[in-house]
Amino acid sequence: MGDQLRVRGVKSDDGTSIKAEEIVSGSFKNLAGTIVSVDTTAGTLTVKDLATKKTYSIKVTPNSSLRALPAEAAARFAARAKGGEAGGTSAPAGGGAGAGPRAGGGSASAGGDLSQLVNRLPQGSVTDLHTGEAVMVVASQEAEGSDTLTAVTLLSGVEPILAATPKGEASMTLSPWSLEGANEGGGM
Repeated sequence: MGDQLRVRGVKSDDGTSIKAEEIVSGSFKNLAGTIVSVDTTAGTLTVKDLATKKTYSIKVTPNSSLRALPAEAAARFAARAKGGEAGGTSAPAGGGAGAGPRAGGGSASAGGDLSQLVNRLPQGSVTDLHTGEAVMVVASQEAEGSDTLTAVTLLSGVEPILAATPKGEASMTLSPWSLEGANEGGGM
């Protein structure tokens, strides 16, 4: 009881069901931080969490989703995180329809837009990541309190978003793909 569930797969045309390709359950850790080191051979990186200042070793597996947020999209979500109008309604580069801001903002809009955008971004690899780069991560923990995590989703290109909340506040997490009010857990 209390475990979280994340599902990867293909949504039905009406969006009411998903044909699961992968189901992961357990405890998930959300963090936003800066890459301290990258070991491309081992497929691991060390990330310093902005909120806790704690460092984590993050393993990247073939099942990990690594994406890079385009600069224009990051700027729009940063403006939204600051509480300002993100401006315009066009989709960010690589974002496709529905990735731009919606009138009225709100968590459903922000989360839905980010989810749609990230799902359309091309898959990256550990070799795309660099020391000093800001990332947002959803990872599974091997054991409660462990400093070793396995990346479920890692999003780079998030510097403007994290700058909008300099203390790395918990509201800036990927899960459940919301930039407002989410803490830990949730679905994909």
